[in-house]
Amino acid sequence: MSLNNFDPATGKWTQRWVDDGGTVAELTGTFDGKNLVYRREFMRGGVQVVSRMTFFDLGAEGVRQLVERSTDQGKTWKTGFDGRYRRSSLRLRNSEGVMPNAVRNAAVK
Repeated sequence: MSLNNFDPATGKWTQRWVDDGGTVAELTGTFDGKNLVYRREFMRGGVQVVSRMTFFDLGAEGVRQLVERSTDQGKTWKTGFDGRYRRSSLRLRNSEGVMPNAVRNAAVK
């Protein structure tokens, strides 16, 4: 699960991510053109790792998420995940911009 927020004071995005094993990561991001690029650095097995996660705006097609890691300060990158998300045709909000309870409750289950 991840939560994203924008800090207007710094002009940066933050993503806090946790997996089902309890691993927690915090990434900081900014826009590069139309793409949102998150980064974080951490140590793994005594090696400095740079992680980069890019969300590419694919317009009407949706969004591409590319996660990469580098162990040589960003000279080379290895892909860890490359996924595409399509926009839903399901209308989630009514004409006032409010999500109906039935849809909101179904999304939480």
